[in-house]
Amino acid sequence: MSKIDYEITYPSAPRFVFHDSRGIEAGSESDTRGTEAGEGHDSSKLRVEYIQKFINDRAQQRRLKDQLHAIW
Repeated sequence: MSKIDYEITYPSAPRFVFHDSRGIEAGSESDTRGTEAGEGHDSSKLRVEYIQKFINDRAQQRRLKDQLHAIW
C-alpha cells in the first residue's frame, strides 16, 4: 500500500522525489484499506481530503526542496 507522505527516490535520478497517493480513480472508493486516507474506512472522500491536505501543506513549505513541483 502506498503512503503519500513517503518519499520515493531512484538512484538514477536522486533529485526527483515522488509521492504516490494511489489516486482517486473510479473504483477506488472501497479500496482504502491500509492507506493514509482510508485506515479501514470505506470512503473516497477521506482520500480526497488527505490528498488536498498534502498539497496544501507542500504549498506552504518555505524550502524549495520541500515544495510540490508537479502533479499527474
